[in-house]
Amino acid sequence: NPDLLDTSVGVNRRSFWKLGRLSGIAALLTFVAVGIFYLYGGTGAVKLAKGPFALTHERHVLDDGTVIKLNKGAQAMVSFSKNSRRVDLVQGEAHFNIAKDAARPFIVSAKGVAVQAVGTMFNVVIESESVGVTVTEGRVLVGPKPKKNKVLKEEALGIAVKELSAGQRSVIDVRDQDFVPAVESVSKDEINRQLTWLRLFDFTAAPLSEIVHEFNRHNDRQMVIEDPSIENLAVSASIQSDNIDVFISVLELTMDIEAERFDDSTILLRSKKVE
Repeated sequence: NPDLLDTSVGVNRRSFWKLGRLSGIAALLTFVAVGIFYLYGGTGAVKLAKGPFALTHERHVLDDGTVIKLNKGAQAMVSFSKNSRRVDLVQGEAHFNIAKDAARPFIVSAKGVAVQAVGTMFNVVIESESVGVTVTEGRVLVGPKPKKNKVLKEEALGIAVKELSAGQRSVIDVRDQDFVPAVESVSKDEINRQLTWLRLFDFTAAPLSEIVHEFNRHNDRQMVIEDPSIENLAVSASIQSDNIDVFISVLELTMDIEAERFDDSTILLRSKKVE
């Protein structure tokens, strides 16, 4: 091949060498960037609700085991690093069951309010002019959102940061940028009324097997689908999680399903027999 003896090949080699050098620099910069990413931690903020906001009640289990339940209309962004776990509640209401991790505090931000916990359960709701925080288990710190992704300090208690324990609540007026959280005690009945939405199942054209699974997770009485032909029946329902008998009655009346109860602990579901 005469081209193999072409003296211009040297110019092409220099071009390839320059290209190779540029590629090497780019690779090095990428390596440094990746190194910085992992050095400082972080996976980037991830949207929690499936759509622009939760269209129904959504339950999410995070990588650390934390369970977040979003009420209808809620949206949140999750961002974990090696030093902290952070959630930005963008709108609406959410309940948090925090997995314990003493090395990484869990911080929920909402309209400039920060709620910090290690392992506890609490509810956060955003209203037009306020943010409400109710603790159902353990304790949290509540105060203004720290700057530069810092954490709340317990030594600041009594100034702008307050501690809330189970059975306590704080409603913060976010119109005041220099707010100091006020702490009040609330009764169990009042908390139950506030958190009624947590016990409400809201399904739209969901498979019967999925609904049965959710009921079984929340109750001692267990439903068992005996007939595989009804597992994928589409069911739409909005019902309290402990109203199993009401749910079964609706199935029997509207979907040609019959139920057989055993020892008040097991309920078999099957398609109605054709006479």
